[in-house]
Parts: sequence; C-alpha cells; structure tokens
Amino acid sequence: VTTAAYNQILEDNHLHNRIRILLNNLDVTEDQAQFKSRTQPLRQMIRKAGVSDEIENAIKEQAVLIDQTLDKAFPGQLWAVRSWAVCEDGRHSFAGQFDSELRIKTEDLVKAYLHVLASRFSDRAVKYRIHNNFNEVDTPMAVLFMPMVDPVAAGVVYTSNLKDPDSDTMVISAVPGLANRMLKGEEQADTFIISKGHTPKITQMIPAETTE
Repeated sequence: VTTAAYNQILEDNHLHNRIRILLNNLDVTEDQAQFKSRTQPLRQMIRKAGVSDEIENAIKEQAVLIDQTLDKAFPGQLWAVRSWAVCEDGRHSFAGQFDSELRIKTEDLVKAYLHVLASRFSDRAVKYRIHNNFNEVDTPMAVLFMPMVDPVAAGVVYTSNLKDPDSDTMVISAVPGLANRMLKGEEQADTFIISKGHTPKITQMIPAETTE
C-alpha cells in the first residue's frame, strides 16, 4: 500500500495540522515526559483514523485473491504487515525503528495497517528522524502485506562479517520460530559464522546466552 494512501488517510482525517502542532519544537524538548505526552496522542490519532472504502477494499480484495491462490498449500493463511518508509533502506536506515504486525488474519489487516502507520510516531522513530534531520513530511510510509510461513527458525544475515571483514565469511543470527523478539533485543540469538564460496560451511557457532 503506497505512500499516497498514507497521505490520503491524513487528509481524510484532517491530521496534517494536528501532527504539525504536536511535533513542533520536539527537537529541543529535553523533558522526556513532555516528549511522550506529544508522541502518544500522535499514535492514538493514527490508530483511530478512518480508512476510506477505496483503500480498505483494495487491501481486502488483494488479500482474498492471494488467500484463494495459496489456500490449498497454506490453509488459514496469516499475514505479516510491515513498514516500507521512504529512505528506510537508504544511507540513514530506518531498520528496526517501526513496528511489524505478525500472524494477522485477513479480516484484521486494516487494523494492523493503522498500527504500523502509527509506529511512525514511536518515541524511537521520532527521535531518529530528529537526530538525522528528517522532516515528518519527507518520510511518508508505504506498508507491505506479506503471506507468512510458519518458520522453524528465523533471523538476520550479514553477508559480510563486520568484525572480520577480510575473513570472507558471513554471519547469521537466528532463533527458533519468529525473530520479532530477537529484533527488538528481547531474545538472545544463536550466531553462526559461515564461510562463503560454492560449498559454504559453518566455521563457528556461538550459542545464545541464557539466564536462569
């Protein structure tokens, strides 16, 4: 769902000016309680915003079409709903700044969509934009709706080993099941150092740290 849909939702709900007022002077606000008193209403406004029939029907129609295509192989299809903000994968990556909604039923996609949009105004995302001199209007959000698999394990791969860039190895961090808690720093991951080439091998495994 494109950035045009995001802008239309703000326009239809008369939110542009209200967002501008709540964000005003946040870049010089040092009082954290005052900062949160501005960002929390922003998230609430987006979550409660009305979605036009045009956008809602487009989401549901595409989801039903994919459900019908995948139903035989994956009955009871669930969805991942995640952000794709302008500049998100550019020089100043927004990776990890926004929320993703996982294991969402088709009938709950519009609600999940608004929750992802609202995460543009999480404390961490707003602070990140301020730190990197981005204006709110410069980073509208598109949202991806992706059919989910039920993974044995999930994680993150770095195709270059940042700690040893000359080693010709890559690094995989993974946890059983979904990796959403790992990405938030709430779950420790097993780490695998993998050699590159035609026959990649695990050269080192570092188990997740556990606490009693």
